Amino acid sequence: MKENKTILLVIMIVFLSTVIFQDASTSEIFNVKTGVHEWYVNQLNSKGPWDGSVADPYDTIFVMAGTYTTKILLSYPISLIGLSNPVLDGGYNQTILTVKADDVLITNFTIQHSGGYSNDAGIIFSSGSNISFVDCVVHHTKNGIYIQQS
Repeated sequence: MKENKTILLVIMIVFLSTVIFQDASTSEIFNVKTGVHEWYVNQLNSKGPWDGSVADPYDTIFVMAGTYTTKILLSYPISLIGLSNPVLDGGYNQTILTVKADDVLITNFTIQHSGGYSNDAGIIFSSGSNISFVDCVVHHTKNGIYIQQS
């Protein structure tokens, strides 16, 4: 019985320490349905505050160097800026980056390994007003860039 109390105490201490020392400057939402963490971004929120929540979205995302196995959907005006050329790797699964918004900037990324079906691509542009795709490398994709509307 004493062991159970000790284990419970340790669990409570670990839980409380993560709550107390949580970084309040970033709001991260875990989507149980998809199993991924989400942040909200909207270029229209240029005056802040910014915490990544639905109410206070970011307007720019800076991505540090590294390889990110991911799929990304940009559905709001946003600037996605790579620092030291990060890699977005699709793991050969479907499309890696989908843009469904106007006024989007994507710069300094390597985008690689999309799926192999006819509609898969490194990047799909579903909207076509004021999109900038600058200093990016796209390789090992079925379609490098697939434009649905322009």
